[in-house]
Order: sequence, then C-alpha cells, then structure tokens
Amino acid sequence: MRCRKVHRKRLPFVAIDDFALRKRFHYGTIVVDLLTHRPIDLFPGRTEEQVKHWLMQHPSIHTISRDGSRAYETAIASIPPFIIQVTDRWHILKGLMEATKEEVYDRFPAKLKHPPVVHHPSVPSSKRKSDQQREENEKKTKRSIGRRSSRFSDVINKGSQSLL
Repeated sequence: MRCRKVHRKRLPFVAIDDFALRKRFHYGTIVVDLLTHRPIDLFPGRTEEQVKHWLMQHPSIHTISRDGSRAYETAIASIPPFIIQVTDRWHILKGLMEATKEEVYDRFPAKLKHPPVVHHPSVPSSKRKSDQQREENEKKTKRSIGRRSSRFSDVINKGSQSLL
C-alpha cells in the first residue's frame, strides 16, 4: 500500500479515518490534509501505536478530524503537544439523524395508543365467554334483521300506494 507522501513543513489540519482492505479482516488508515483535501499518507492497520508513531513524526498538527475510534482517540490524546480532536462531518450527521429519528418516533408513534379499556363491573355469569359473545351476536343479528324487514315493508307499502 503506497501513497505519494506530501512534503509540507506544516500540516495544521488533518483528517484520519480507517478503511477496509478486506472487510472484517484487514484495515488500513488514511490521513488527509483538510486544506487541500488530498491524501497525505496511508498505512496498514488502525492500532493506537501506529497512529501515535505517525503523529510523532508530524508535530505541526493542530487539529484532527476523526471518527469515533477509541484507538485514534487515545493515540491523539497521548501526544505531548495536545491536539484538538473534532468529530468528522459524516459521524456528526449520522448522530444527528439518529437522535432526530428517535425523537420523532417517541413523539409520533407508528401505532396510536388506544385509550385504556374501562371495565364495568357486571353480574358474574355462569356462562362461558364464548357463549356470551354468541348470544350478543345473535341479538345484534335479530335487531339488524328486524330493521331490514321494517324498511322492506315500508318500501313495499309506499310502492303499492303509489300504484293506486
């Protein structure tokens, strides 16, 4: 893994991030100059020691933009001239979107919560619940049939009156 090294005396602002050479197996680290947006260096691995070694060779760094990696965080914090660490734009936006989504889901649930069911005390019955439900359905059906036949009779009567 080679990268054309940038030979500048001062690198005040850099970004450091990892990338996958082979996902879940091999990773590398890329360092980018934030003023020119060009890669400065690539090195295999993403361990704290490797990052610390690279930072010791570049003492002019003032600010580093990085992801949430603990290895990068501890390596940067352990360097004697303390470097300002900032979260990179992608991770800020990702965190903002997750917090926003969580807040929206909390305030506007996908399913509305039904009001609590109020149980009215009733006289205990010896009938099973299924029998009670069947009786209620039969009563509703009889009422419905009664209303329907009443309407049917009204229509028939009005029809016969208009023929007379």
